[in-house]
Amino acid sequence: MKGNVKLGFEDAVIRASLIAAPMLLLLSGLVLPQLRGPDGTELSVSASHPGRYYAFVLLGLAGTVLLAPAVYGILRRTVLRRARLGAIGGGLALIGVALSLADWGGELVKVEMGALSTTHHDAMVALLDRFDSSARIAAPLQLSGIAFLLGMILLAIGLFRGRTAPGWVCIALIAGTLGNLAGFATGSLLMLDLGSAGLLLCMGYLAARPPTFDDALTDRRDDGVLSSTG
Repeated sequence: MKGNVKLGFEDAVIRASLIAAPMLLLLSGLVLPQLRGPDGTELSVSASHPGRYYAFVLLGLAGTVLLAPAVYGILRRTVLRRARLGAIGGGLALIGVALSLADWGGELVKVEMGALSTTHHDAMVALLDRFDSSARIAAPLQLSGIAFLLGMILLAIGLFRGRTAPGWVCIALIAGTLGNLAGFATGSLLMLDLGSAGLLLCMGYLAARPPTFDDALTDRRDDGVLSSTG
């Protein structure tokens, strides 16, 4: 009885996270007029729209936190038929989520930097440029995006080859992740929002269509992408 209650609660958290995580990420982008200002940085946006930029950071941070149980839910679905792809892909994606939380912490710092007097703006821009160009800081942040992208690709492949999700869901999972990461990298708010919308579409489907009991009874051999390494 207790086991059933625990599983029911876990399923409820996963299904809620699959919807809430991409929805919060989408809302975080929608509250902003633009990602970067005339100076090419986020500081001018933070200075011109402090409340909206703060909301962007808080919503994005909350959405990223909820990505952890959402990714776990996709991992759990994948391992029903493709255990190796699910374990490796899920592990990489979760590493990416964990590292990206540090990136959102940096965005909170930009909120305060943008709130300073305009006389300090040039100095803050120079400091931010030094921050972004530091290899010791940039390396783990770049690894977060790479790990998350590779992890989601492997999970999508596992879902497709295991037939535990439709092909369009797997494609949308990869496309949404690419759009989200590319939006941040290029400063394109439209691309960021489209990526989050794609993730909401495919993750919402996975939340509404949980895996069936038959999925758990199938062969778990990985005769797919990584089987040659076994």
